[in-house]
Amino acid sequence: MLEYVRWSGSMVMLLVTLVGCAPSAPKTYPVQGSVKTTTGEPCSGALVVFHPSEEGRKNAPKPFATCGSDGSFRLTTYQEGDGAEQGEYAVTVVWPGEVAAGEMSLSSEGKATGADRLGNNYGDPRSPRLKATVRIDPTQSIALEVDPSIAPPVVADP
Repeated sequence: MLEYVRWSGSMVMLLVTLVGCAPSAPKTYPVQGSVKTTTGEPCSGALVVFHPSEEGRKNAPKPFATCGSDGSFRLTTYQEGDGAEQGEYAVTVVWPGEVAAGEMSLSSEGKATGADRLGNNYGDPRSPRLKATVRIDPTQSIALEVDPSIAPPVVADP
């Protein structure tokens, strides 16, 4: 019986050690902010996506948020509202208006276009109009300003 207790205790310690060594998600920092037009109109319902800029993080999870009625947002990467990893980001914003079924594209990475009130001008992470830096700061707030009057980009179809 004593041998069984020792063996059980050893197994518990092994499991605790293995669980403690499991990989964890990278550290994120709270990021809140707002998206407004150059005239101060809040971009209610806009989708904001932070695309990592560093070469080694291009395929990392992309923090995102949907703006509230006042244009405010709180980034999510792994769990709701957890923020983003420290680093440099290309920021995309797509602000839907009235959308017909199947028309909306969340970024201009694809060929679809849709009812983006920003004319697809802020949806391409390969040529971002907006950039941001996430710092180790529990109170970081990022104000983004977009101009819906910019002419839409000309897309050449190869």
